[in-house]
Amino acid sequence: MDPAYLEHLISDVRSAVQHKEATQWRLDTVSAGGTAPTIGSDDDARVFAFPATADTAAYVAQFRNIDFSSLRNDLANIDLPVINQFDALADEARQTTSYRGLRKLFSSRPIEGERALAWMQSVDVSSIHTILSGIDAALGSTDHNEFIGLHIGSLKGQIEADLVRLTGWPIEWISADTINQHNQAVSSIQAARATEHALEAEVQRASRALCEKQAHEELVRTDISVLDHITDGRVRLGPLKHLTLPQIAAASPSELMTYDGVGEKTANQAIAAARSYSQDVINSQIPQINYQDKLPCTPYVTALANLLTYRDNLRDLPLNPLILAPVDPGTPVAIAGVNDLITSGTFQRPHRRIDSEEAWSLYAVRAAEFHAYGDSGAGTEVPEDIAEHIADITLRGTLHASLRGYQAFGAKFVLAQKKALIGDEMGLGKTMQALAVLAHLKEERKKHALVVCPPSLRINWQREITKFTDLPTYLIHGPNKDVALEAWKHNAGVAIAGFPETRANRLLEPAHIPQVDIVVVDEAHRAKNPHSQQSQGVKALTEAAEYAVYLTGTPLENRVSEFEVLLGYLDPAMNEKLDNVRGQSSGFKKAIAGIYLRRNQQDVLDELPPVVEIEEWVEPKPGDVDKYEDSVRRAHFMDMRQAFSGKESAKMERVLEILGDGAEAGKTIIFTYFRSVLDTLMMVLHDRAYGPIAGGVNHEERQKAVDAFSSAEAGAVLVCQITAASEGLNIQAANRVILIEPQLNPAVEAQAIARAHRMGQINTVEVHRLLTPNSVEERLVDMLANKRAVFDRFARDSVTADSNPEALDVSEAQLIHQVIKAERERLGETPRL
Repeated sequence: MDPAYLEHLISDVRSAVQHKEATQWRLDTVSAGGTAPTIGSDDDARVFAFPATADTAAYVAQFRNIDFSSLRNDLANIDLPVINQFDALADEARQTTSYRGLRKLFSSRPIEGERALAWMQSVDVSSIHTILSGIDAALGSTDHNEFIGLHIGSLKGQIEADLVRLTGWPIEWISADTINQHNQAVSSIQAARATEHALEAEVQRASRALCEKQAHEELVRTDISVLDHITDGRVRLGPLKHLTLPQIAAASPSELMTYDGVGEKTANQAIAAARSYSQDVINSQIPQINYQDKLPCTPYVTALANLLTYRDNLRDLPLNPLILAPVDPGTPVAIAGVNDLITSGTFQRPHRRIDSEEAWSLYAVRAAEFHAYGDSGAGTEVPEDIAEHIADITLRGTLHASLRGYQAFGAKFVLAQKKALIGDEMGLGKTMQALAVLAHLKEERKKHALVVCPPSLRINWQREITKFTDLPTYLIHGPNKDVALEAWKHNAGVAIAGFPETRANRLLEPAHIPQVDIVVVDEAHRAKNPHSQQSQGVKALTEAAEYAVYLTGTPLENRVSEFEVLLGYLDPAMNEKLDNVRGQSSGFKKAIAGIYLRRNQQDVLDELPPVVEIEEWVEPKPGDVDKYEDSVRRAHFMDMRQAFSGKESAKMERVLEILGDGAEAGKTIIFTYFRSVLDTLMMVLHDRAYGPIAGGVNHEERQKAVDAFSSAEAGAVLVCQITAASEGLNIQAANRVILIEPQLNPAVEAQAIARAHRMGQINTVEVHRLLTPNSVEERLVDMLANKRAVFDRFARDSVTADSNPEALDVSEAQLIHQVIKAERERLGETPRL
């Protein structure tokens, strides 16, 4: 027997044996049935691919009329051994090639091999392949796993109906190229994210190094007597009192035992206690950025700057793109649910290294983002049951900013409670918390949001929403407001309306809005009068919306009852709850804890530089005194307040003196209540003045003035009417504030100061209060101290109250009456209004 012929024969028959085994597996697989082959899924979509495989054939078999019994009979009629048995027969057959020539004289005849050879020669390999290929075709594949006889196109209707039944979502057929384009985009996104993770690791390393340095400095300053508490006073520390904690922690027992009175036990205990305490101090550290002492924190700031600037380039990247297995060209693919596949655009994001000098320049304008990194949200306390609910919430949605920990907590508080008042102190980013809620709800298909705000802030809200989210905005104002309202109803997004629209536009009534998922009310204290039309409009919208968030840094301006009105809009049962706790010292705070959240700057912004408030008592000029006394005789309160602020007045001279240091003091904001004083300031300051920000100046012009002031050189002055600029504007570019005269409401002054002293400020803020002795201003300073006390007691710390809060406050009209009366009595005039 020719060995080459034999090997060819073995190969042919072996192929038939393998084909039968493969066909047997396909028959078993397809007849068992299968599920729709999925290549990826998420909460919104599921993608199915139908390649030429037995798994696909098994799934679609339910839609085809296959006679499995007949196919099994056809397969059973093919009598072939299994592969292991065949390989044994082949080895026997190979013995026949050596039984020839002289070997026949010295070896026995290979009878089994001859039988095996004869059997292989009798096998009709071609016919077997034909039969098996027919079975494969009936199942939907050949011996090479290629589709023949199975046409997905003819079964799409049945497959689509089954996928709808399976997922409950509509079905769209897409090409394999779409999948592969999506996968290429995802790969580039993953590469960009890998770079981001590498930069995050650099930040973490720099953070650990800075924290260890901070801890070391703290430990060096700490007296070793703290170890008494750890050891319960059992260790004799006297002989070691000249050492520092780091020195003890780094020492070996033998080194400490060189000091008189220190034995092995004392040395071991002192070292263990020092190391334990040191580790606790290191673990408690939060990296501190000190703009005045840059050297220790420069590596951390530089690493953060590289991370934050790189993240700027990632803002258009999908956050959680669908991960899909690759598919071969030509493979039919179906997607159920939302088709968010990425089929265009490149997501390559090269990284440019930033040096330390550029990093500090970036910090100067984006300090809030630097401090937001890794913020834990300390300073926020809520009842335990609410805290547990908040812990279960993960913020979703696209927000192009880093939230501070307390801001993320505030957004989750709203989501957990659905209706809430965020009363954070001015400058803590209440707007960003509301935007986080809007972005999250959009991901949950809560699409219609309505922002109600003072008219002057409509543009500001539109800018903030556009800058930090991907939500479309619609201004409900001007001649096209009805068109904008209809577009919002149809397209969803965020409608922005001023308080006047809530009382003047019937289309904003809940009956005319099909669905408001969330209403955001900025400067919500403006809705405190339950009898006003705009307050009633806000209340109706609040009741109609599933979610509502009120934002105000001054929930209590005059009367505690007005604060309770706002809480009652959010919770109709609030009045009853408060009635039940009258007279209880802690009952009021507990009753409103579920809807009222307030954090103060000192609680959550450790890095915020201080405010230095300076009361400057300016001696008036004789002419100003004459003008003032005439106003008192006429009992004209507003003239009394303006008498000391003329062009040639001592106050104007003092303003110029304060501004005399020019660029050394940075930039200044000047606030006054009166338009006449505003005009005087603009005239006196000439071209160094920006603005004015005042009533009658449209919102676009106000924002332009703020932008120009922010980009101006040091020494610039922004002139503002306090009632027009105390809300909504972010002016961290200024580090000095001048208040020309005291205001009737301390909350207005606090809001004005907060325009500059807010998250992102890196310089100490000077506040100069210009006051005139022996005048209405001195009386106001004394009387308004009571207003500040009322706020601190009832609203500063999420509210405490006693049984008669109304008795602690005076109205604005009463205050004016009392001041005029006191001044007339001081000047010997008849007390009258």
